[in-house]
Amino acid sequence: KLNLHNIGLLAGSVSMILEKLSEFEKLKESFEEGEVLVKKANEYGESAGNNLGYIGRDRIQSELELLNSNLESLNILVNDLELGLKRCHDIWSQYEAALSEFRTWVTDTQNEVKPYIESNPEISDAERLQKLKEIQNLIKEHKHDADSLNAVCETLVEVSSFTPCRDEVLSLSGEYASLNSIVSDTITKLEKYILNQGDFKEACNEFTQWYDHNKAVFDSNCDIKGDQEALENRLKNFKSLNS
Repeated sequence: KLNLHNIGLLAGSVSMILEKLSEFEKLKESFEEGEVLVKKANEYGESAGNNLGYIGRDRIQSELELLNSNLESLNILVNDLELGLKRCHDIWSQYEAALSEFRTWVTDTQNEVKPYIESNPEISDAERLQKLKEIQNLIKEHKHDADSLNAVCETLVEVSSFTPCRDEVLSLSGEYASLNSIVSDTITKLEKYILNQGDFKEACNEFTQWYDHNKAVFDSNCDIKGDQEALENRLKNFKSLNS
């Protein structure tokens, strides 16, 4: 019973669970010996009781009932622990696989997004914006993975009482949230910058058109030579520039 208790203590990884399962199987093999001992005790008890009075038989019967009850309780404990260890192993396997996969994706995405966060002369702003939006869509798609990992973690805590796994998930979830925030903020800034840049270019084009037109009028009317009619026409054209 003490060995079963020790096997049932916290396990912090799949490898530890496998080790406990191995210990459990060895211990389970020895239960047959215990059952044989209890069977012998029952036989000897019945034999001894036949040679004793009522009080003696009653005492032996009480001891045998307690012994059989302990064996039955031990068998129940064995079955419960076996089911618990196997379930714990399954959940640990799911957790470690989900954690590894999600951590790898977060790290790869962090590396992928780096060239597009800051302005890069080799990458146009439009290309940066398009790439960041693609990454943002991927981040949204992996929200389900983050939620699933958290759910598996809580199930693991429930079946194993191993709470440190929450710290791992919390840290990784923080990285995921930070990645999402950085990409979203950069997209907002880029969209605003590109919009302002477009407005500026449009204003520049309007000014250039205005300037070219008025300079052409000025150049064609700056000659002060000519008759009165010609000078009046030039003056009229100059006045149109002021308007």
